[in-house]
Amino acid sequence: MNKNINDLKEHYNNFIYPKPIEDIEEEFIKQRRYYLDDPTYYWHKLWPEKAFNKKKIEVLIAGCGSHQAAILAKCNPHHNFIGIDLSKNSIKHEEKLILKHNINNLKLICDDFRKVKFDNKFDLIISTGVIHHLENPESALNYFYKNIKDDGAISIMVYGNKSNFALNEIKKLFQFLKIEQNQEGIKDVQEFFNKFNPSHPASFFAKQFEDINNSSGVIDFFLHKSEKFFCIKEIIKLLSENGLVIKDFADTTIKSITKFFLYDEKILQKIRKLDCENQWELGQILNWNDRKIQFVCTKKENKKKSNAYFPIKIDDAFICFRDTIKYKIENQKFFIKPETGENFSFNLPLIKDNLLWQSIFTGKNKIQFLINSYDEPEKSTLKNLFTILIENNFVDISCHPIGVDRINSKSV
Repeated sequence: MNKNINDLKEHYNNFIYPKPIEDIEEEFIKQRRYYLDDPTYYWHKLWPEKAFNKKKIEVLIAGCGSHQAAILAKCNPHHNFIGIDLSKNSIKHEEKLILKHNINNLKLICDDFRKVKFDNKFDLIISTGVIHHLENPESALNYFYKNIKDDGAISIMVYGNKSNFALNEIKKLFQFLKIEQNQEGIKDVQEFFNKFNPSHPASFFAKQFEDINNSSGVIDFFLHKSEKFFCIKEIIKLLSENGLVIKDFADTTIKSITKFFLYDEKILQKIRKLDCENQWELGQILNWNDRKIQFVCTKKENKKKSNAYFPIKIDDAFICFRDTIKYKIENQKFFIKPETGENFSFNLPLIKDNLLWQSIFTGKNKIQFLINSYDEPEKSTLKNLFTILIENNFVDISCHPIGVDRINSKSV
């Protein structure tokens, strides 16, 4: 077994991360929280080209940690799940949740998932916060390609290299000082940031996260022995070399770019004419919120079904509010506050039918159904609004009715 795998085993056996959930009902379901790759709640993000159906699917969670597999299995009792993780202590906690919640659709394996062979392929593979810790992330992507069905979806999260830059520079200090993954090392890191210049970008960035306040968080956030950080072009290249392509992004951290140029129509049109990959590269830089880059990918042969490369046209689109964005309609104004913290407002035509508007933003009717209920110039105003909402990932989008109650929920 190589040093990379030994280090990861030791790390996550001694310091389980993230903090394990003890009660799925109380800490997750009753709080209306959902994983961004939940195959029921977020079907439209995984397969926007397919109408939702209740057919049983096979799901692999590669690097399931202490509770991710149990939560997804509990929330999706009609699907089959396999969770694999290197950490025996993380697997033990998953087993504890299985017993507590009487989960019978989850199988757990303690191993390097790349060594596990299956007779059948999966409809969905989930691997969030995992492959950037591997010495060869491409080996994981190659494994996913070989084990996903032809029309399957793969949900991945990796660290971006922009917002993490200043902190990564400071982490070199901890490496030079040989600060260890133990209680003394945890105390050293916490004391350092308590006394460090609060205006330094590394200090400001670190204190946005609760990790600095708990032992496992400090180890994972500041003293990890194996981490990689990516720009979007590197991600695209790695995926392509392993037969995969991005299908869509989970949030606004990459794809959202035209929001920066709403003040100038000429610049806006220039941005829209750029190749989409160049737009994403600029989006990562401008949003500077890439601690986590989460996306759905699929096999290259499905590229025409990629909403990232071939966006769904307004005439064919269903949309719904996104859980992590705040919205308000008031006095013929539409207000939006995305995850990145900006505030946007758009003028609206007179709202003639509240129920019709509600049906559009809850994914029950096509956008075009609303637009067609207006005459010019209101029709053009609405087309412009929905274009901005969609291209900046301010709303979720699908080719089919979304049809899931999405009010007052949280995503993780």
